[in-house]
Amino acid sequence: MLETVIKNKEISMGAKTIYVYLNLISKNKEVRDKSVRAIGKEVGVTYQTVCRHLQELTEANLIERTIHPKKPQIIKLKGEE
Repeated sequence: MLETVIKNKEISMGAKTIYVYLNLISKNKEVRDKSVRAIGKEVGVTYQTVCRHLQELTEANLIERTIHPKKPQIIKLKGEE
C-alpha cells in the first residue's frame, strides 16, 4: 500500500509525507495519542497544513480518523489488511 500511495499522482507530496510518517509510527495500522500539533512539529509543518493533508488522505480513503472531544484522535491506516 505504501508504494501505491507514493506513486499516486493524485495525492499531494505533503499528504504523502504525512502518510509515510503515520505508517512509520503506527502500531497495527493505528496511530493513537498523537495530536495534529505534534504531527506538525515532528514533520516540520504547521497545524493547518497537517489538517489539510489529513483531510486529503481521508477523502482518498487512505485513513480513517476518529475524533473525540477531550480525547486524543485515533488515525487508522486503511488498505493493507
